This record gives sequence, structure tokens and C-alpha cells, in this order.
Amino acid sequence: MNRVRVVLLDRDGVLVEDVPHHADPGLVRPAPHAREALGLLRARGVHTGVLTHQPGVARGLLTQADLRRVDEGGDRQPMSVFWRV
Repeated sequence: MNRVRVVLLDRDGVLVEDVPHHADPGLVRPAPHAREALGLLRARGVHTGVLTHQPGVARGLLTQADLRRVDEGGDRQPMSVFWRV
């Protein structure tokens, strides 16, 4: 039997609450139970990765700098702290 080794998760709507096309780090909120779910996966030796699809960049609503600012948290904690276990 093959064992699951890696799970890839979407950022918006899975790990953090989905707020379309935002560039404000203050709007980032962890999704309910996301941190606990990641902890369960990692406790079983499953590696996790984060993906994100940002159509706002393609549409010119956001820039790469906007995305970096959200990921880095501005004056708050970086987004990665929400899923770090």
C-alpha cells in the first residue's frame, strides 16, 4: 500500500479565510481548524506545502509586492505563522 507523503493545500479559503483580491495583511485570519489539521498531518509524517492562485495579479488588481506584503504580514506576524506547527 502506498502511503501519502505530501499534501498540498491552497492558501485562501483553506489555510486562511478567503478575502478576494486583498492587499491588507490585517485582513488575514486563519481558517477554522487549519492549524490543527496541519498538526495532525505532520504528526503522521506527512509533508505539507502551500499553493495559491491569485487572479488579482493577472487582472492588475494586485502587484507581486502586494502579495509579498500580505505574506510577510506588514506590521503583524507573517502569514506562515498561521500554519507553522
